[in-house]
Amino acid sequence: MEGNGTMTEDDRRVVVVGTGPAGAAAALTLWRAGIAVTVLEAGSDRARRGFTVRAPGLTLLRLRGSDLDYPHDSRQTTDSAPRWVFDLSPGGLSNHWSCAVPRFHPRDFTDGDALGEEYRWPLGYDDLREDYAEMERLLHVSGCGRDVIGLPGGEVKHRIDLPKSWRPVIDRAAALGHGLTSLPKAYGEDWTMTRAATPFNSYVRMIKTIPRSPRFDVIFGARVTKLEVCGGDAAKIRVHYTNEAGQERSMPAAAVVVAAGALASARLLLESQDRRFPEGLGNDNGLVGKYLHDHPLGKLAIELRRPLGIHPAAYLTRAPYGEVPPLSGVAGILWSGTGARLRSWLRLAPDQATEMGFSLFGTMVPDPTNRIELRKGERDKSGGTRISVKLRFDDACLREMDRARDRLMEILQSAGMAPVLKEWFVEKPGWAVHFGGTTRMHTSPRYGVVDAFCAVHGVPNVRVVDSGVFTTGPEKNPTLTAMAISARACRHLAACLRTAGR
Repeated sequence: MEGNGTMTEDDRRVVVVGTGPAGAAAALTLWRAGIAVTVLEAGSDRARRGFTVRAPGLTLLRLRGSDLDYPHDSRQTTDSAPRWVFDLSPGGLSNHWSCAVPRFHPRDFTDGDALGEEYRWPLGYDDLREDYAEMERLLHVSGCGRDVIGLPGGEVKHRIDLPKSWRPVIDRAAALGHGLTSLPKAYGEDWTMTRAATPFNSYVRMIKTIPRSPRFDVIFGARVTKLEVCGGDAAKIRVHYTNEAGQERSMPAAAVVVAAGALASARLLLESQDRRFPEGLGNDNGLVGKYLHDHPLGKLAIELRRPLGIHPAAYLTRAPYGEVPPLSGVAGILWSGTGARLRSWLRLAPDQATEMGFSLFGTMVPDPTNRIELRKGERDKSGGTRISVKLRFDDACLREMDRARDRLMEILQSAGMAPVLKEWFVEKPGWAVHFGGTTRMHTSPRYGVVDAFCAVHGVPNVRVVDSGVFTTGPEKNPTLTAMAISARACRHLAACLRTAGR
């Protein structure tokens, strides 16, 4: 077998596609369970990863690594066209990640139930509790660590609370049914020196810690082109890919874990066509690529009468469940970071500001008309089939964004901050880079591509573990939950493989 270490072909080996956070969680979980793993990464090991030196809450030095790619023609079409970016380098989009890691709330897994069977998750918060905690320990999370309204507390390495200046705002938010707390962040309060452009790069922090051996290897420059179910036996999978030299290669696997991102993972399943799966692997019911969703991202700039603390970043949870329609929550995150802190020190008001901004992350009801489609015969920068991304925010979704803006202003006003609105707009779809739903999870193949353990319906040895499996997309940042779902799915996969090997 081609690789970076010495090993032979092994039909009991699991192939993991991608080194982003979900792929890294998969690889580490399987390796810890004693499963032989080969990771296929489309990016080169020679890619510029950058360099970051960070003190608690401050980036002292950052050298950028690889640049974002724009693989389809959204920049050449209308202003409302969706934006899709990727990064072909180890760690994927974690090279550009803000490191926000809130847990989903238990109600986030049931909020869509009233809208219909298709919006019912096949798992709940308690199913992920153990994996949330395990991933948080790996991520060195900073935050308050306590439950607040709308946001469960997690395991934190560094406990950090909002400064006292926020107390009146916290009280007014609670009176209206909102939690207000410090934003949970990966490596937010660690001293770090990282060969990456962010404090947390999933390849550097997780995969690179696994020693290379006959039981674990990474093949770089490997773009997976097709998954083949061999001989009519779903237990036998062959993975086809091209290597860095452009040569076609393949390898057998006991199972494949796909973690290339919500759009690229769906594309791979659609590209995996043969006589048995003429429309793509797992696409018997035409669901692969459909129900695409993203967070509407609103940008709000305000000026206050009195200063508030800008470190740590504040997180305002969504309106109470039931106060707004299902799948309509919006959360607010204070803009913070090294630049804002330095400017406050230059003003001789350390970590205080009267001018500040918030990002508002909303949600949307997933709709099958929001989808990706292959543009056969065309290739993008990644070497894969070019796709069309069809996604729009409907009027109801945008109304909830305006309502959330007004609620934030109301909270600040009632806390005596006298906010003045300076700027407000909602970005076009894709700017949040929080895509999900394209390989959605459901107990029934009528409504989902994968089951509760991320196994493709009818092909249990193919697992999809990134945010594409989200049945619905709550307003919270998706990375931690995608990692927890991936770890849970791979613990289950390891147990299945051990049982089958007896």
